[in-house]
Amino acid sequence: MEIFEQLNQVLAHIEDNLTENLSAEKSAQIATLSSYNFQRLFSYLTGTPHAEYIRNRRLVKAGSDLQNGDKVIDVALRYGYESSTAFTRAFKAFHGMTPSQVGQSSAGLKEFPPMNFDITVEGVVKMYQQVIKNWLFTSEQATCNFRSAGILIHDEKIFLQREQDGNEFAIPGGTVQIGETAEESVVTAYLSETGVDIKVDRLIWVEEIFWEWNEKATQSLCFYFLISANEMDLVQMPNCQLGNEKIVFEWVALDKLTDLTVYPKFAKDKLQNLSNYIEHFVSDQRES
Repeated sequence: MEIFEQLNQVLAHIEDNLTENLSAEKSAQIATLSSYNFQRLFSYLTGTPHAEYIRNRRLVKAGSDLQNGDKVIDVALRYGYESSTAFTRAFKAFHGMTPSQVGQSSAGLKEFPPMNFDITVEGVVKMYQQVIKNWLFTSEQATCNFRSAGILIHDEKIFLQREQDGNEFAIPGGTVQIGETAEESVVTAYLSETGVDIKVDRLIWVEEIFWEWNEKATQSLCFYFLISANEMDLVQMPNCQLGNEKIVFEWVALDKLTDLTVYPKFAKDKLQNLSNYIEHFVSDQRES
């Protein structure tokens, strides 16, 4: 149960420092894990990536501050946005309204309560609050979840994400919420993280991922969609920032992928010659 206690310490640290610079490295240090293992575990156990969780909690707090009469630019800077324009785009994508439309009541504002693990005297671990809205299931022995991601290709380049100081790339996406389709999840993820309203063209890959952490079986199902956007949005998409925690989105030339670490691992080969039909992959990372 020690890992859940450590994760609760991480969640408490995030909640106490939402106006400060919160990094995955610091959270990993609190959890006594490597940054890579921490972020993978955090995403699986909470159903929300570390950076997305922080961004959502900040936007909830921002809504409360606006209700109390704080100025938009002050709230934007408080939660790590470099301009009121960037803040307004992120706020609208999350809450469905602009900061200037927020009144003195919370009507229309989206909820995203802080998470925590409750360890009972019987040794049962329960996750409360937001996670019940995600396709995430966890027990003492196993964890599984459902994700979707969007493959955006333009001018022989693909749109990928990485941590600002990292060198591992991934296809942008997020955890599917209960009640929404995988396609809707991709659209929401891109709108929330880049401010761009993309179009889903077709499903192209389905991946089942198996791995183990601390003797706990973990399984994930991910749908990858081929997506598109209009020309003006494509020009504006690189180098988006997620609040104080910087996740870099950038265009990477397809012929340069062989020199990079990209997830999923099969993507480097498959992106060179996209199939016209849906392909199924099983990525088994369990120890033999």
